[in-house]
Amino acid sequence: MTIENALINAKKAWKRCNAAGVRFVNLALDTGLMFCRIALLSESEHDAQRDEAKANSAYQIARSTMRHLWFSPPKNAMRSTTRSSG
Repeated sequence: MTIENALINAKKAWKRCNAAGVRFVNLALDTGLMFCRIALLSESEHDAQRDEAKANSAYQIARSTMRHLWFSPPKNAMRSTTRSSG
């Protein structure tokens, strides 16, 4: 495998992995929003607090995951390298 092929494969893998991370964050935020809505409709203060805690947990998970995502490739991460002859 050439260096160029390895870089192309790495870039494809990066895109797939990052896309999966974005989908996970979206799912976590949707889950948190659902628990917020459930808490608002709850007739029990205890249940509302429980659902609010679950919503907060989902938000924290999404926030933590976002720290590991790149919304554009890091500088020089996908740059092809050239070897000097000599």
